[in-house]
Amino acid sequence: MVDKHEIEKTLLTYFIMDGEFEVKDNGSVTVYGNVFARRAMPTIPVKFSSIDGILQIAHCELQSLKNCPNRLGNLSVYGNRLGNCVGLPTHVLGWLDISDNPLKTLEGFPKSVGGHVDITYTLALPLLRLLVAPEVIFRLPKDAGATLDQTTHARDRVKAI
Repeated sequence: MVDKHEIEKTLLTYFIMDGEFEVKDNGSVTVYGNVFARRAMPTIPVKFSSIDGILQIAHCELQSLKNCPNRLGNLSVYGNRLGNCVGLPTHVLGWLDISDNPLKTLEGFPKSVGGHVDITYTLALPLLRLLVAPEVIFRLPKDAGATLDQTTHARDRVKAI
C-alpha cells in the first residue's frame, strides 16, 4: 500500500503544480496541467505517469530521467547534468528541450517528438537520431570550445540527408 499523503507532500516540496493532479493507487502521479521544479534534485523524486502540459526541471542538478512520465506534452530539462536520455518517454507530444546538458549519447532518445528539439551540439552526438523531430535547434556548448564551423558542419550534414 502506498502512502498517497507522503507522495503528495514530496510532490509539493519539489514542484510547483499549475493544474490538477491525482496520486494513483500504484503511487504514480497524473497531472492535468503543468509542473515546474522548485529546487535541486539528482533524480525525479516521484513517479509521474502522465503530464498533459509542460514538465520543466531546469538548472536543478538533475542526473537521471528516472520517473519521467510515460506520456507528456512538453519537456524542458535544460541546464542539468544529464549524460544520456534514458528515462525519456518513447513519444513526446510537443517540444523537447535538453540543451545545456553534458550529453555523451542519445541512448533513450524518444522515437518521435511532435515539436522541436533544442539540444546543445557536440561532435560526439549521433545527429541522425535527432531526425524524429520536425525541427532541431543546435546550441553551442558554453565551455566545450566548439566553433561556428562545427555548428555549420552539423547543419550541413542534416540538410544533406
